[in-house]
Amino acid sequence: MEQLTESELIVVNRCADGVNRSGFRRALKVQNPMAQLLFEDMQGKIIEPSEEDLPYDVKGDKIVLDDVDFGVWYVDAYDHPELYLHKEIDFKGQIFRPKGMPDNMFVPVREIMTCCADDVRYYGYPCKAEMKIDAKTKSWMQIRARFEYEAVSSFGNKQPVLYLIDMEPAAEPEDKVVYLG
Repeated sequence: MEQLTESELIVVNRCADGVNRSGFRRALKVQNPMAQLLFEDMQGKIIEPSEEDLPYDVKGDKIVLDDVDFGVWYVDAYDHPELYLHKEIDFKGQIFRPKGMPDNMFVPVREIMTCCADDVRYYGYPCKAEMKIDAKTKSWMQIRARFEYEAVSSFGNKQPVLYLIDMEPAAEPEDKVVYLG
């Protein structure tokens, strides 16, 4: 079991067509959330990730992220915004407002480890609200927001932008740090 829990890369080989890769991914991520997972087909060729490999369902109008899935969503939303456009995203995050950001905007963030403990940083997308946001910085909130993809003047290029539907105080997650894979 040590090989599984301490590995940085886990290769699942000889995957037949139609195998439930999402089920394998969830089971392996429970054991080792930091590991990168790679799936190979019966001929040993890498299977490119698809929306079926995501740990949440993107087919409906509402996407609910488990605490550990924020990092996967953060990367996929930037790479494939078309999967999330106009959908409601429900997740837990901390409140952050960069200097100069209007008081009706904030960035719901999570700490993401990209490589090792020295690389842990806060990541999130800007969120716009119809009114002033008075939540305390670094407070934990359960956030429901509509996902759009547009230019934000303070950030430059087009990127994911959230429009706040609702938020309420939330308990700190068991593990505050999430991972990308």
